[in-house]
Amino acid sequence: MTRRDLLRGLGLLAPALLLLPGVTSAQDAARVGTVTCVSGHVIVSRGTSNEMSTLKFKDSLFDHDRIGTGERSSARLLLGGKALVTVRELSSLTIAEQPDRAGLRLTGGTVALAVAGQRMRPDESVDIHLPNAVASARGAVLIAEATRATDPAVSVIHVLSGRVEVITESATLWVARHQSVTVTDGRMGPITTLTDRELEHLAASLRPDRLRRAELPSSSASSGDCCIGKIYPAVKSGEGGSVNALTGAGTR
Repeated sequence: MTRRDLLRGLGLLAPALLLLPGVTSAQDAARVGTVTCVSGHVIVSRGTSNEMSTLKFKDSLFDHDRIGTGERSSARLLLGGKALVTVRELSSLTIAEQPDRAGLRLTGGTVALAVAGQRMRPDESVDIHLPNAVASARGAVLIAEATRATDPAVSVIHVLSGRVEVITESATLWVARHQSVTVTDGRMGPITTLTDRELEHLAASLRPDRLRRAELPSSSASSGDCCIGKIYPAVKSGEGGSVNALTGAGTR
């Protein structure tokens, strides 16, 4: 596997966020996002209802939507034209919007998050609420993992570009590019550096070819592919300027 192939495997399309329109029309005022890709069996329940339905390409997303993925299933969500979320298999995610903070609650499984800092106000961020920690990002690419039904609860945050604020009840720290931290039962572990093998594993788990490609107009597809080719070599090789220009990383 070449470095270029590896980095394309991240599957986050971070720079493509800058090419996609935000939600502006009055009729979409209550909508917080859109489904851009679905693979396998993905379900959603709306608001306080316990009724489940199948999540489909181009579905609108709303506050308090609960999304669950089955085996070998995944979904990609665009939130507010500012954040792209990849929900991996066997994951449970809830959209929980707050003022100036796009919120996600991961109770189990794995999600990848790419945040376009250039589209956000200085006081905005995207928060992932894990069982025992919160990962807060703007202009960053990260992967968050939450274990299911374990005692103590374990959360892991891997940062692929930019930097992410990780908060627990007793501590707060910043995790930088190519670093990782594990939180066990609310206790922050040491920050570790991701090895090339670990980066390859993370990239492989999010390869675009593991998501069934939606039938998008050819112009949109080609623009996204072009951006992927620019961003991922920069993420791995350390060309911070290129990443910052496309995602706004490091602008907090």
